[in-house]
Amino acid sequence: MDIILLGWNHNSAPLEVRERLAAALASREESLKALCAIDGVTESLLMSTCNRIEICAVTADQTGFTEKAIEVLAGRTGVDGGRISSFSYVYTLPKSVAHVFEVASGLDSMVIGEPEILGQVKAAYRDAQEAGAVGKILSGTFQRVFSTAKRVRTETAIGRNPVSFPSLAMRLAEKVLGELNEKDVLLIGAGKMGGLTAKTVLTQGVRSLCVCTRNTQRAERIAAEFGAGILPFGEKEQALGEVDLVISSTNAPHPVLTRDVLAGVMRHRHGRPLMIVDLAVPRDVEPEAAQLDDLYLYDLDTLGSLVEEHAGSRREEIPRCHDIISEEVAKFLGWRESLQADSVIRELDDCWNNIKQEELERSLGKLEHLSPEDRNQVELLVNRLLNRLKHSPMSALKQPSTFDATECPTERIRRLLGLSDRSK
Repeated sequence: MDIILLGWNHNSAPLEVRERLAAALASREESLKALCAIDGVTESLLMSTCNRIEICAVTADQTGFTEKAIEVLAGRTGVDGGRISSFSYVYTLPKSVAHVFEVASGLDSMVIGEPEILGQVKAAYRDAQEAGAVGKILSGTFQRVFSTAKRVRTETAIGRNPVSFPSLAMRLAEKVLGELNEKDVLLIGAGKMGGLTAKTVLTQGVRSLCVCTRNTQRAERIAAEFGAGILPFGEKEQALGEVDLVISSTNAPHPVLTRDVLAGVMRHRHGRPLMIVDLAVPRDVEPEAAQLDDLYLYDLDTLGSLVEEHAGSRREEIPRCHDIISEEVAKFLGWRESLQADSVIRELDDCWNNIKQEELERSLGKLEHLSPEDRNQVELLVNRLLNRLKHSPMSALKQPSTFDATECPTERIRRLLGLSDRSK
C-alpha cells in the first residue's frame, strides 16, 4: 500500500478551476465516501482551502486511483477530465508525505508561513476521522504531520511577523482608497476567515465595520468581540451603496454578488469608487463585475502578486525548515517500514511455529518410549530454543533503525540475526 497525493493549488491551477473543484467537493463526508469507494483505496483525506484542493489516499493502485478520482471530479464539475488532469500534480512516497509536511508548516502557501494552514489541515483530518475514512496509516501519518509543523514553527522563524490575506487586503485598500480612517467597511461572511478579517480591519483604524451574514450567531459573536455593526444578509445591496470597501468570504457554492446587482449599485454611487476583495473559494463575486466603471475587484490570485513584497526574512528560513522536514520524512519512512514489518513478523512466526510442530510430531513419533514428563521436557526445550532464535530478528524488525537505507546490507543482516551483539 502506498500514500498518494493528488492536488491542485495556486501554482498549478487557475482560480476558475480551483473554485469548481472546491464546489464539487464541498460535502466532505460524501466526497470522502466516493474516494474510498474507488477500487484499491483503503483510506482517504481531503484538504480544501482557499489556495488548494488536495486528496491524500492510501491505495495499492496509484495509476488507477488518479484516473478514477479525476473521473469522479469531472462528473461532478462538468469540467473535462483532461483539463482537470492538466492542472494537477501527483506525488507518491516519499514526496507525498514530504509535501503534506510542507503544507502544514506553511511552506507551500501563497503567503509563506501563514498561521491558518495548520488549523485547516487539522480540520481536514477531523472531517476524515468523523467520516470513517482514515485508518492506521493516515492516522499515524498525520500525527507526524502535526508534530513536524510544530517543530518547524518552534525551531525556525518561518511564522514570525505573519502576513494574512486580510492584512494584504487592507494594505491594498490603502493604496487604492487612500487613508482608511474615514472609510466604511462591509464584511460579508462570518466564518473563521470572517473573524480574522474583522480583527485585521479594525486594527487599521477604519471609521466603521458592519458584518453581513446569514448566520446570526456568528455575526453577533464578531459584533460583540470587535464592536462591529450587524446587517441582515438581505440588506447587503443597500449597504453596498454606502460603504467604501467590501471584503467577502462566505462558504456559498455560488456568487452572492452578481455583475447585474453591482451594476445597479454603481449607478447609484455616481462615480464614487467601490473596492471589493473576494477571499472566497468558490468566488463570492462574479468576475465579470470587474468590468464595471469605478469598481475595483480583487480575488485571491490577484492578491498573490503582493505576497513577494512581504515574504521578507521568512523566506530565509526555508532551507532550515526543509532540513527539519527531511529529518521527519526519514523517521516517517522508518515507521512505515515497521508497519510493513508487522505482517512479516506474523508470517515468520507462523512459519517457524509450523516447522516446530511438524518436527516435534516427527521426532516424538519415533520416541514412543518416552514418558509424558520426558515428552513435555522435549517440547519445552524446543520452544525455548525457538524463542531464543526468534528474539533477535523479531526485535530488530520492530525497530525503525532496522530500515536505515544508509547502513551496509551485510551489517544490517548481522544486526537482524543478533550477530552484532555477540561479536562485541
